[in-house]
Amino acid sequence: MAPADLNLGAFLKDAFHFQTHMDNRVISTIGTLLRRPGELTSAWIKGRRRDFAKPIQLFVVLNLVFFLIAPRIGILLFTITKWTPGKGLPGVSAEAMLRKQAELGYTPEQMVTALNRALDPQKKWFFLIWIPMLTAALWLLHPRRRVVEHLVFAIHQACVLFVYMLGLGLCVRLCMALEIPERIPRALAAGVALALLVTMAAALRRVYQRGWIVTSLGAMLTVGTLVPAAIVSQRLAFILAFGTL
Repeated sequence: MAPADLNLGAFLKDAFHFQTHMDNRVISTIGTLLRRPGELTSAWIKGRRRDFAKPIQLFVVLNLVFFLIAPRIGILLFTITKWTPGKGLPGVSAEAMLRKQAELGYTPEQMVTALNRALDPQKKWFFLIWIPMLTAALWLLHPRRRVVEHLVFAIHQACVLFVYMLGLGLCVRLCMALEIPERIPRALAAGVALALLVTMAAALRRVYQRGWIVTSLGAMLTVGTLVPAAIVSQRLAFILAFGTL
């Protein structure tokens, strides 16, 4: 492979030429993504790309599927159920909320409905913020590797998270329909968190080829980036949503 294939400019140029239709290659790529953590990134770095969907193509397809299905199965990112006048929200002060309520003439319940509607297009920010955070964490751990390699790894892990969250949402929805005790969904959520950690470690091991101790510490650090990503994206989403009211 020519060295030019492994720079950020070439990757971004390629991203503008993807096809987003759901074909057999996308389906088989998702299978590889789940069965062999890190294999897609490793294959991309080595130039074996014809057999798999492009990273951006896979991300776009799973992103569309996720945000179509997620609200219907109860996966609600950045959603509020109640607002008490005099209290603020992430990134929005109590005073600003009260001024906006008075300006619109809304009841607290109407404010909640309006905000949740305005939040719908902002939910994408979680993944758009987590991917650069994960890329930066990987660069700190492996500074000698090219940034684009870290970026592709991060995109693939975001795709894994899409699938895991959808799977968890469907299981929780089924538990609710069958009136299964709440401890079962909580156990499922803990299992998914553990599976994500194990999957991240396996992917890191395959792509970066470090020892298991270093890899395990790296997995904890990279999975840990989900927390600041959630905090930052939630605040940003509320600020942007509030600005559209």
